[in-house]
Amino acid sequence: MIVAQDPANPVSESTARSEPRRLVLCADAICLRGLFGNRELRRDEIGGIRALPARDGLNSMLIIPRNTEMRALVVPPVMREDKVFRQWFSSFPAVSAGARLGSGSTSLL
Repeated sequence: MIVAQDPANPVSESTARSEPRRLVLCADAICLRGLFGNRELRRDEIGGIRALPARDGLNSMLIIPRNTEMRALVVPPVMREDKVFRQWFSSFPAVSAGARLGSGSTSLL
């Protein structure tokens, strides 16, 4: 069970393939921090997760919000996944490629 609730005390922090992006998981939110800005979705805003296959075998993830007015969040491949990281994402339903998305997607890639 994930117990941290304060964004100042992240549950898991993983470094994406290229700095300066950081993916921070808190008990109640996910935040993708980057050079050009930050994106955050609260757990209650997330409708599901979809893997985006890549040729190099390192999949990105598309986090689909419940509200179709919100933009989906693309999480780049993460090099160091831990148990907490996998548990956090596995708590959401997998969404098929044909699922209706919000008004586009956004990424800090």
